[in-house]
Amino acid sequence: MGWRKVLCLVLRVGIGSIFVFASLGKIIDDPLIFVSVVESYRVLPEAFIPIFSIVLPWVEFIAGILLIIGYAVESAAAVIALMLVAFIIGITVNLFRGVEMACGCFGFLEGGDKIGWHTVLRNIAMLLSAMVLVFANVPFASIENLFSKMRKRSDEHG
Repeated sequence: MGWRKVLCLVLRVGIGSIFVFASLGKIIDDPLIFVSVVESYRVLPEAFIPIFSIVLPWVEFIAGILLIIGYAVESAAAVIALMLVAFIIGITVNLFRGVEMACGCFGFLEGGDKIGWHTVLRNIAMLLSAMVLVFANVPFASIENLFSKMRKRSDEHG
């Protein structure tokens, strides 16, 4: 088994699990709490905040599940990478503003961790990992790999 296959599997399952875990804290919690967290970042127009606060956790959940099962990996990783870029920008803007606030990254599961440069670095590390999956994913132990093998068998017998 090649190291690239194992690396991609670890990145897929790792990032996917983080995003599923992060989404559950927001989906299960009172949606109004996450709305107030998004408002506190002061980076989105007010009109977008309610819909963003409802849609974002579900996008995180679906993209995370897709990574874990290994289906549409490049697309799911690209969506996660775009979210991470937005998170990095939002956090960095508020750090430069001198705002002390809860991250809101994991909803009620977070425990009120404050944003800091460690949050930016964590998101950059996840962004780099997601980019590996966008540009160098090797299907291994994935639904895509299973479907590919099934198609080959079908073509051989068909």
